Amino acid sequence: MKTKEEWKKEYNQSRPRLSYKDYVEQSGSEDAFRREKEDADSEYARAASGYGTRAASLMARGLTGSGYSDYLDGVAYTAKRTRLDTAAKVKKEADTKGYAAYLAGKE
Repeated sequence: MKTKEEWKKEYNQSRPRLSYKDYVEQSGSEDAFRREKEDADSEYARAASGYGTRAASLMARGLTGSGYSDYLDGVAYTAKRTRLDTAAKVKKEADTKGYAAYLAGKE
């Protein structure tokens, strides 16, 4: 009678290996990255100088379209890019490590 480890090894070897692309599609990391991107986009829109109370405050002070409003837009964009770069880095590391672990489990 086979042990549990022998059965698992035989089962894993009998299944075909997924390609990296297929693994990433099945892992769900693409969906997580898409949600993070949507959050970063909406946060950027709220932080921009033309939105909500910030826009009203700048307009009341006559700063709409000024260098200061451009500065605020630049800060918001930098925060968005930083968030997206971090999310992309985390996604790539998770996919790479997960796929390596997947392959190790297949052997």
